[in-house]
Amino acid sequence: MPEDLRARRLMPPTLGSRGPAYTSRAPTSRRLSSGRRLFVLLLLLLGLLIWPAPQAEQFIRAHLTPGTIASLLGNQVTRLPGGVEDFVPAGGAHQYWQVGLGAGDDSADASGMRADIETRVPQRVSQDTTNYFWIGSYLRDRSFIQAGYYIPADHADQAGWFYCAFTPSRARGPCQYGALGSAGANGSRHTYTLESAQPGAHWRVLMDGTLLGQFAWTASDSGASLPVIYAESSGYAQHTATSQLGPVAIAGFATRHAGSASYVPAAHLRVMYSAANVCPPYGAQSDGHGGVLLGSGLACPARFSALA
Repeated sequence: MPEDLRARRLMPPTLGSRGPAYTSRAPTSRRLSSGRRLFVLLLLLLGLLIWPAPQAEQFIRAHLTPGTIASLLGNQVTRLPGGVEDFVPAGGAHQYWQVGLGAGDDSADASGMRADIETRVPQRVSQDTTNYFWIGSYLRDRSFIQAGYYIPADHADQAGWFYCAFTPSRARGPCQYGALGSAGANGSRHTYTLESAQPGAHWRVLMDGTLLGQFAWTASDSGASLPVIYAESSGYAQHTATSQLGPVAIAGFATRHAGSASYVPAAHLRVMYSAANVCPPYGAQSDGHGGVLLGSGLACPARFSALA
């Protein structure tokens, strides 16, 4: 990371201590042990077996949501109908809000992913916060990769590209930030691409076809996991969701299957939120031109509802 960016103390998305991370596992402090979580879940399920059916159904709708089950079991990523992964939000002082799109089952086994993401500046970014707009995916071995652009609170009139990779245990791997201004001017659109190159698990990161970086990694495709696109407000200090997050336009979401050289447009996109309090203020809606808007002041479709 360039020295001038280190000095600005960028606020990472989700859990990373310095650089973007992902939300499959929340910190374990002040949480039940895994044995106690399992015991609580078993008690809940036993209760459902002896309750009258209407009451049991009402309880499920109100309490046993994917996020609740994930919390009881240790905040692992939840696989939902249609193959969508529920990114479970972290607790603690590091807070974030994410709204995005998940690809459908036809995008599994992806060895490449790309999307056009609009650069929107300036944005009203909360103090001690960074806004991120990125495409990424869990990989076959449960590691994670992502690429896009960032806007820090102290220079909210400029955007720079970034990419990061994380191991299955959340350790940070390669992580680079471009200089502020490197993501282009207001209203410009740029294609961000993550793709593995054979032989071996080597990933390349491109912006508008120009190589930003490449690195050897532990997996070369997403396996059963599915690529996602997110708009995110992320900060170290406790804060409210006051950042103006775009809104930015997303278009051209496409994936490349393992063993193929061709990208195929994602046929199904589902709305995803990282927590119940994301929308409002952040939402998603069609832009009327074949793309999707993500960010502030937009509609609040149901989580995991089809958008395109």
